[in-house]
Amino acid sequence: MHVKKALPFSKYRYWSYGISIAMLITVWVGTIAQGGFNLGIDFKPGLSQTIQLSASDASIEKVRAALNGSDHSFTVQPVGAVAEKKFQIRAVANADEANVQNLQEVISEKARTSLEASFGVGTISVLQSEFIGPSLSNELVYQTVWIALAAVLVILLYIWFRFKFAYAIAAIIALIHDPLFILGMVGTIQMEVTTATIAVVLTIIGYSLNDTIVVFDRIRENLRLKQGMNLYDLVDLSITETLSRTIVSSVTTIISMLAVYLFTQGAIKDFAFALIVGVAVGTYSSIFVAAPLMVAFAGGKPPIEKPKAVAADIVEA
Repeated sequence: MHVKKALPFSKYRYWSYGISIAMLITVWVGTIAQGGFNLGIDFKPGLSQTIQLSASDASIEKVRAALNGSDHSFTVQPVGAVAEKKFQIRAVANADEANVQNLQEVISEKARTSLEASFGVGTISVLQSEFIGPSLSNELVYQTVWIALAAVLVILLYIWFRFKFAYAIAAIIALIHDPLFILGMVGTIQMEVTTATIAVVLTIIGYSLNDTIVVFDRIRENLRLKQGMNLYDLVDLSITETLSRTIVSSVTTIISMLAVYLFTQGAIKDFAFALIVGVAVGTYSSIFVAAPLMVAFAGGKPPIEKPKAVAADIVEA
């Protein structure tokens, strides 16, 4: 029977710990240097409108160029067919406008003025308008934080009950490692933080957890099959045995998200980029962070597993 040669992942565990710490410090120092996160309209007062232009030369490039002359930073996305000339425009209020009573009208009028200066008076029709005020934006921030924390707590409880203490603590650290890096990266490059960003973080947590559980399940299985084997060697063997599955899953996900990133614009493009980075980091942490940490928390000895019940032991003589 051919035995797969184990790759020496554990040999480089201290390097991987150092790389992880360095990455986290880098992105969070970058976020602080940028002055914090670039909160989008979902978390700050602002306006979102769907408009239609009657000008024959209207295009998304010209709409963006027209709105660049406004006092606000607008994002523009096409809506429907190109011939319909429909666009969604979004803008966040400036810091000194947060408490303006008629903020919706102020931002809407500035957008209309900028567009009419390029396309002519009477060429803009507002089909839909949504406004998020200061109180609602603050409420959304708190709700998002609590929902995210609740989701993480449920995941952590699941890990705790499914695995032993050493497994659970290692998985929890790896699980915190991934979203911390992604959030730091988002702040460093000043990607707009929207509800899609929160969806990315939760998706990455789930993806990383799935990878970690696959590796841990193989480790637990090998503990029963290869008793007496050095635990670091056993972990290396278990990771090697699941490596092809991990790589295939990660690569196929990254390829699909790469297509989304290359052929979309706006929030969807940002979502795809963050997910590509998150999948790569989640794969790395499952192999180089979670598994070696499990051995460290177990003290270099196999975690005590509850023996499986045997039918003969259950039947009374």
